Amino acid sequence: MLLYKMSDLAAYLHSKNVFSAEQLDYWMENGQVSYAAKRVGKGLLLCRFQYDAVISIERFSKDAALFLAFVCCWLQDFDADREDDDLPMPSIDVTPLDDSTADIEVKITFIEEITALQDQDGPLVLNGVNYKLDDAQINVADSVGVGDNENLATDLVYVRPHQD
Repeated sequence: MLLYKMSDLAAYLHSKNVFSAEQLDYWMENGQVSYAAKRVGKGLLLCRFQYDAVISIERFSKDAALFLAFVCCWLQDFDADREDDDLPMPSIDVTPLDDSTADIEVKITFIEEITALQDQDGPLVLNGVNYKLDDAQINVADSVGVGDNENLATDLVYVRPHQD
């Protein structure tokens, strides 16, 4: 699903119960597509979609630092590739309405990958092969054999430690 990062962040912020649903609005600006057509796991990375997500909270009456901390926590947990993609830090505009409320607008640049899996009935055709939009399935090896002589330390089977 396209724009999932934006909608997931908005849902996360709303779940924190620091504003009502009527105060929240969000939208996408400045969308750009870059083609990829690159194999990833059992799928194909078709393109990368970069956009600015704008999240607007009207009449926000809680601590603005708490709101920003929520945004930063979500980004660190759910958009870990930001540094690799060299994305800018979120920008924020605060318009005070009175001594206890303000309108807050946060702009965050996201990149989402559009991936597909080969499917004979898929609606997408690239180089004569049919695909359907789906998450690329990447299998991570749990063990690998370096050589065939287990008497040598360099040929022992490596087993990746289990991570929860």
